[in-house]
Amino acid sequence: MSNILNKYVSKIDKIAYRTIVDEVVVMTPDDSMLHTLNSIGSDIFSNINGKKSVKEICDIIYKDYDATEEKIAKDVSKFISELVKKNILSLSYAPVT
Repeated sequence: MSNILNKYVSKIDKIAYRTIVDEVVVMTPDDSMLHTLNSIGSDIFSNINGKKSVKEICDIIYKDYDATEEKIAKDVSKFISELVKKNILSLSYAPVT
């Protein structure tokens, strides 16, 4: 898990997404699947801009939710890893410019 925390996360260019009330809906063009993110997932997703590391996103989420830093880091890392596998997000060692 600690390996992912130092990486920068960005949205894949070819995805389409919209915010509807407090939830984000993402469509992956490869399979035309719709993915609805809950409010916490939507908060994480809205902070992803290619310029923040996973750790920085965890720090932001930690301020808004009642959980330990360790739990937030674990859950955010898992969430981001799942979206990387679905080709919605990508990870890099440097910020995306």
